[in-house]
Amino acid sequence: MQAERVNQTAWIGIDVAKGSVDAALHLDGPLGSVATFERTPAGMAELARWARREVGEEAALRAVIEATGRYSLEAIGWLLEADAAIAPACVNPLHAKRFAQSLGLRNKTDEVDARMLARLGAERSPAPYEPPAPVFLELRALVRERRQLVDEHVRLSNRIGEGTDSTFVRRQRSRRLNTLERDIERLDAEIARVAASDESLRADLARMTTIPGVGIVTAITVLAELGDLRRFASGRQLAAFAGVSPRRHESGSSVRGRTSMCKKGNPTVRSVLYMSAVTTKRLPNGMATIYERLIANGKAPKAALGALMRKQLLLMRALLVRGEDYKNPVEKSRRGRLETLAC
Repeated sequence: MQAERVNQTAWIGIDVAKGSVDAALHLDGPLGSVATFERTPAGMAELARWARREVGEEAALRAVIEATGRYSLEAIGWLLEADAAIAPACVNPLHAKRFAQSLGLRNKTDEVDARMLARLGAERSPAPYEPPAPVFLELRALVRERRQLVDEHVRLSNRIGEGTDSTFVRRQRSRRLNTLERDIERLDAEIARVAASDESLRADLARMTTIPGVGIVTAITVLAELGDLRRFASGRQLAAFAGVSPRRHESGSSVRGRTSMCKKGNPTVRSVLYMSAVTTKRLPNGMATIYERLIANGKAPKAALGALMRKQLLLMRALLVRGEDYKNPVEKSRRGRLETLAC
């Protein structure tokens, strides 16, 4: 049986939990062996050896893991260390959920999820996961921590604005607000240090901030969340990944729904792009002209802003791919914005 599988690709579906992983093999049919391993480097190495024994050392072997945050990323890293040839894919949880629904599965258990992921791999052949460079991972952690503190700062500021009859509460809130502001300042300094520590990253950020309305926070957030934009094969693929591509709703001759943003990508990226687009539409440059033309053609203000968001993101990728700065006849290049980071 193993000899017959040499020219086939066997798929491992891996359902990741905090302390363990359930693995299922998809071989000649939808059902295969199932086993449970510890979610540790040793456990993932044992999983790789188990899979090789099941399918044969010469057989092609791939894996599918659902993206569940740090637990799944650690499992992928340990699996790559144990057997890089397995080339695990990391799939969107929404896509996995929709695939499971299409199968009409009645139960949801770790074993069922592992079998479902193995079948998804066999039928869809998702691309291998490409781990971001360590500098991007560090930036992502810092940017997400900063965002949480900023959100907390906004909530606390709103509570202070509401007022209170207690002097103690007012003082307590004021102290917490000052602490948050100092923590955010320290995070900003650390983000700047990390960005400046990598020459290639520093050059990419400088190039991206030549785009009107794209500030350093926007550029860093985009790279921290999406990684190197050059890894996307096309601008369309990048827009879909970030969730800023248009979503049409049409059916037959009677249904003509309003085109909207798909919003199935990274919400943090969409948030900073939205603020950037709001700024851009007020600037005297070509991007603002695009916004005004869309409004004149009957586009709703939000739809026009969405178009600007997508335009800015695609411009970021295009500049990095071409190795050029944005050439704006109205506004001078702002490449010098990151010069302080290099100090």
